[in-house]
Amino acid sequence: MHTGVSMSEITDRLTSLANKIAVQGKSIETEEATKNAFVMPFISLVLGYDVFNPNEVVPEFTADVGTKRGEKIDYAIVKDGSVQILIECKKLGAPLGLNQASQLFRYFAVANARVAILTDGDHYHFYTDLDAPNRMDAKPFLVLQLSDLDDTLVPEIQKLTKDTFDIESIVNAAEELKYIGAIKRVLSGTVRHAGRRLGSPPDRAGLRQDDHAEGSGPVPGAGHEGAEAVPCGPGERAPQGRARRAGLRCAPG
Repeated sequence: MHTGVSMSEITDRLTSLANKIAVQGKSIETEEATKNAFVMPFISLVLGYDVFNPNEVVPEFTADVGTKRGEKIDYAIVKDGSVQILIECKKLGAPLGLNQASQLFRYFAVANARVAILTDGDHYHFYTDLDAPNRMDAKPFLVLQLSDLDDTLVPEIQKLTKDTFDIESIVNAAEELKYIGAIKRVLSGTVRHAGRRLGSPPDRAGLRQDDHAEGSGPVPGAGHEGAEAVPCGPGERAPQGRARRAGLRCAPG
C-alpha cells in the first residue's frame, strides 16, 4: 500500500510555504497573485494534486445554483471522478468569515463535495457537513495558519492528500476535532473565569479588618477610645483625636 507523503515531508513543505509568505507577502496585492504564489503550491506540494491536470484540479469551477448563474469557485479537486474538495480563495490578509464563505455554502451541496476550504494563502479554514448532510457547517472543523504552524495539525492535513484521501476518515477526524475544540473552549472559559476571580482587586475593607484581626492588640502606648491616657510631663501637650488614636505620645507644649 502506498502511504504517500510522510508527515515530516508535509511539515517541511508547509514551513517552506510559510517562509515564502514571509518573504513575498508584502508584494501580494490581489487575489490572483495570492492563488499563484501560495494556494497553487499548497494544492500541489502539500496536498499532492496536479494543478495542471484538469481531471484533478478544476480552476474556475462552475455549478449554477438556483437563480445564481455564472458564479465560480476558484478550485475544485476531483478524486475518482467526483468533486471532493472545493477551494475558495481571498487576497492574502483578507478576512475569512461567513460572508466570504457564501459561495462555498451554495456550491457545497450542488457539487456533492464533502470538504470545503476557505483561504487567503496563509490561513486555511476547513469545513465539512457534520451538522446536517450536504450542508456546509457554519464553523470550520480545522484552522491551519502557515505563518504560525501547529505541528499537531499535520496528521489531519495528511488525510486530505491525494495518496491517502479517504472521506470517511476525514469526516470522522473532523467530528473528533469539533468536540475536542468544544472541550477546549469550555476549559478555556473556566480558566479565564477562575483567573478573573483570583486576579480580582482585594477587598480593602476586608484587608482593614484582617489587619485588625491579625494584630496582637493595641500598639504599646497607643491611645484607643476608652483606654487610659498616658500622662504627660510638665510642659508637654497631650495628643488629641487621630494623633491619640494612632498612639502618638505627648508632644512639647
